[in-house]
Amino acid sequence: MELQAFPIFDARPTLAYIESWRRHIADTGSPETFVNVSNTKPPKNAMVILLSEVVKVPMSLRLGGDRVPCPLCSPMSPKFGKGRMAWFPDERMVRFIGHSCAKRYLGDNYSAAERLYKIEEACARYLRLWPQLQNHRVNLRNVAKKLNAVARAERFTRATLDRQAPRFATFLFRDRVNKSDGIATSKARGAKTTIIKGMDFISEDFHPNRQAEKLMKACDDLWTNLPTWKRTDGESDAAKEIVRRGNRAERAFREIAELDQYVREARKFLLPDNLRLLEQWCDAGLSPFGALKMRRDDNYLHVTAEWHEVGYSFSMPIHSDFDGPLPNNEELASVNLREILN
Repeated sequence: MELQAFPIFDARPTLAYIESWRRHIADTGSPETFVNVSNTKPPKNAMVILLSEVVKVPMSLRLGGDRVPCPLCSPMSPKFGKGRMAWFPDERMVRFIGHSCAKRYLGDNYSAAERLYKIEEACARYLRLWPQLQNHRVNLRNVAKKLNAVARAERFTRATLDRQAPRFATFLFRDRVNKSDGIATSKARGAKTTIIKGMDFISEDFHPNRQAEKLMKACDDLWTNLPTWKRTDGESDAAKEIVRRGNRAERAFREIAELDQYVREARKFLLPDNLRLLEQWCDAGLSPFGALKMRRDDNYLHVTAEWHEVGYSFSMPIHSDFDGPLPNNEELASVNLREILN
């Protein structure tokens, strides 16, 4: 095969050209034979713009099954089976290059090109997804509003507990985590252990409101379109905004089911049967507490606790939204965006 140079690409190749090149690879297994593709070696300091992800060449279509020559290090002999489409603007040429070779041959310029390509792909993806997400914005906000109300109520209640009884929740959480959460309520041989429900409520970093607030912000953001952007704009201010807002929305929407489960499970800690279990555990002499009584009376929690010469006895309010409505199965199904986000 002869070395050929086609310095005709004054501007970035069109998407139509790139897609035609892809089809040619799929049909022939020969990316280097597509129209106007150069196979000469570029300078080592050449600037490069990546036009594709890593493309796997169907080697079975190549004559003799030989690998693809690499313009960077082996332009006349077989070298690789996976490569990337690339534009070299200073030379006005396009090449199909081995990505492993490119990392060594082009160095920092290739690293910069990879970073830019990821930004471009993210922008293109979020611009494609945004209108689809906007179609779900009403349902999303309704679900987020319910989760946020309960999450904030849970955090308020936990913060009140911490103010009334500093270190109590943390002490109980650490004791149970170190012993697998299970407690016994009898010293009888073979007595079964029971798992305390809602342990997340007394965990050391219980802040469901933070995730819920992020979800609310992501939902509200769907009422504003993303800025206009095209690939030739590169890493512009618009690109940075698209990636920032797109990432924030995707993270928040992917975590809806997880947040829902987290909030549901945490509030089980204040169920009467769960609190009674803790009292029985203490009464059986199997806990580190000298005294432990926790009773719920509507929207008040009554606590008496003694351990390590520390004692508390108080009544505290439980936020009125603590037992508020959470999304039902139909509402959760309406914001299952797996097909959109995958």
